[in-house]
Amino acid sequence: MRREPALATALPGRPGLARAAVCNDRSTHCRSGGCALSATLDTERFRKRLLEERQRAQEALDYLHQENQGLIQDETQEIQSDNHPGDVATATFDRELDSTLEENEERLIGAMDAALRRIDDGSYGMCGSCGQPIAEERLEALPWTTRCIDCKRREERG
Repeated sequence: MRREPALATALPGRPGLARAAVCNDRSTHCRSGGCALSATLDTERFRKRLLEERQRAQEALDYLHQENQGLIQDETQEIQSDNHPGDVATATFDRELDSTLEENEERLIGAMDAALRRIDDGSYGMCGSCGQPIAEERLEALPWTTRCIDCKRREERG
């Protein structure tokens, strides 16, 4: 029978630190080191990092919005040639690339906002799939992640 760990809980008198759930699971996940968390998780350090990353992403998004205010017709009208199909294709490609970059930044900001909410509600650092703690090393690499490495691998394999 699988034992589900409790969510991370705030430590009294130690703001910004949370006690990670104890994992006693005997699955491959735990035996492979997936549960190698310290006894406490410095949520304030992760909050600060998330806020910094969010600010960087928001600045990149603002820059993309500022640079791409015009429509594609404006770009093709600025071309002094006879609107050669190659020129139109280049302008279209540039707009699609910028649109993709904007979507990626917006998705990243959303993931960071969700991670900040998880810090606030005490569930940060817990896998959304299996309920086990996410390794601190994984949180260092991707502080907005919602899955432990094993669950993410399973998801990617389909």
